[in-house]
Amino acid sequence: MHCCLLVSKIDFEIIQKKEFNKLSFGLREIIKALSKSKAITKISLGPIYLEEDKSKSSFYLNSIYNKLILKIDTFTFKVSKLIDWIDAKINRYTLKPNQLQSEHIINFKKKLCGVYKFLQFRDNSYSYTYIDSKFKNCLPNFDFLFRGSGLKIEKGKILSSYSKLGCLSLHHGDNLINRGGPVGFWEVYYRQSSGITAQILSSELDGGVIIYRSRLRTLMNPFANYINIYKNTCPTLLVTFNKIKKFNTKPSNSWISHNKINLYSGMILKLPRWYKSLSLSSFHLLFTCLFLPIRLYMLIKSLFCNPYNRWGISVTTEIEKRLEKWTEVTVDTNSKRKDDWVADPFFARVGGSDYIIFEQFRWLKRKGEISYKKVFYDKKNNTLTLSDENKLLLENNFHLSYPCTFERYGNTYMIPENNYNGLYLYQIMAMDNEVNDDLKVRKIQKLLDGRCMDPTLFHYEGVDYVFVTEVDETKETLFLFMSDDITKFPLNQHPDSPILVDHRLGRSAGRIFVNNEGKIIRPSQKSDRYYGEGIIFSEIKLNKIQFEIIGETERIIPPKYSSFKHLHHFDFRDGMFVCDYVKKKNFPIRPFFKNI
Repeated sequence: MHCCLLVSKIDFEIIQKKEFNKLSFGLREIIKALSKSKAITKISLGPIYLEEDKSKSSFYLNSIYNKLILKIDTFTFKVSKLIDWIDAKINRYTLKPNQLQSEHIINFKKKLCGVYKFLQFRDNSYSYTYIDSKFKNCLPNFDFLFRGSGLKIEKGKILSSYSKLGCLSLHHGDNLINRGGPVGFWEVYYRQSSGITAQILSSELDGGVIIYRSRLRTLMNPFANYINIYKNTCPTLLVTFNKIKKFNTKPSNSWISHNKINLYSGMILKLPRWYKSLSLSSFHLLFTCLFLPIRLYMLIKSLFCNPYNRWGISVTTEIEKRLEKWTEVTVDTNSKRKDDWVADPFFARVGGSDYIIFEQFRWLKRKGEISYKKVFYDKKNNTLTLSDENKLLLENNFHLSYPCTFERYGNTYMIPENNYNGLYLYQIMAMDNEVNDDLKVRKIQKLLDGRCMDPTLFHYEGVDYVFVTEVDETKETLFLFMSDDITKFPLNQHPDSPILVDHRLGRSAGRIFVNNEGKIIRPSQKSDRYYGEGIIFSEIKLNKIQFEIIGETERIIPPKYSSFKHLHHFDFRDGMFVCDYVKKKNFPIRPFFKNI
């Protein structure tokens, strides 16, 4: 596809001087996405030159009083940002914006193929942009224009002319619940979900036809939330470009399933009044400072034991039974303080015996290992017992977790998450020990580079599909790879990958399966308010050229009156069910001397 990136005259001059990292955060993310996307083959630049500015101060702003109020609100908002920065530093939020890497700049330059001058006149909050008459007869057949910088509320010809689809724009918010700005503030103020909306511009502010809408968890700090939203610009655009290429038609509201009813009943949000921005930022900083002694206490205590959440695993053959009555997979009985915990369980069958393969986090080492327990399931009497000891299956210098298992050609394999060390395929084998039924692993091959979170393999219609989160993007970004046989051939990225950016669907929560109705069901971690909030089961459509989420079928979320606080993984096999969880504590802070 051929895209024309519209930029202001100042940004165009910066690009000409090759000083890319002097561009705004948002524009850098746009250039990164354009350079990475395989759907974009040609990029033209459209510098916008201001021809005339008819903007006049409205009657509202003519008032000296109202001018003063605006200055106070603007100044206070800047002060609030400073307070937010201090609060974000204390809470260790990541505040460093992404910089363009040399590979992104090189790829962007390779795709550049022309410059076409646009003119603009402005009238207060509106801009009217059109092509310079000198270039009108030599314009290439653009697939779409892209709003980079230099536009206000656009009313000009670029909305309907010069390209096949119109002008693509990003609204850094979910336009179903938030229209206007500033970015990242109102989501915190109203405690709403954050997001990014990719739309074809219309004369209605943030009311264009939606191509894709990413959903992000809101960080309870306006400045940190602002940074996090902009960091998800690139993956959101990668999904958007794939959708544009896939449909290659004039966009309509049927492009995305959750956009069938796009009704917005709210107001257009603007710069907050001084008391709103200052009170919100001051409250969060005060709340942080009040809890600093407790956090310091917990930090000191963590040098001796684990004072934080401890995940556990339980297994059953009766899914209707209350979770509290399931058989618990205990931590290693040899642990003196029992500060370790277990999570991410998968069933596996090796040599005719059933096992639970899971992550066991070693608190003193501050990293996870892959361990296992043997399962004894008497189907006749419907009883299930576990071996006493947690046995080590795999460890290395990195954190290991989420050991996704599958079987092929009579062998059992495992793909564990391996932090930033890439993704590897292992074969699980029985040792030459008929008494203890011990297991061992053999590394087969490296599958992917980078940080591949929650790798989940699903074999369907003769193809291996692997879902992984993050890779080289954000923790809400889900990638899809495929192979004719993962044990023999390398993985290739699916044409629709990355497939989504969503804090409720981005991270896998266990094995993908086909239900009794023949529907493909994918479990994912729900993290609207906090990590491990619950599990969402969604129906998906999948083949070699297409991925689509049909809709949510079920969810498992512990109620407020439950004794369980978190739940984020589920697996089953031959009438056995297993999940992980965190139980609520009777006291949020345990005595310092306990477990020492």
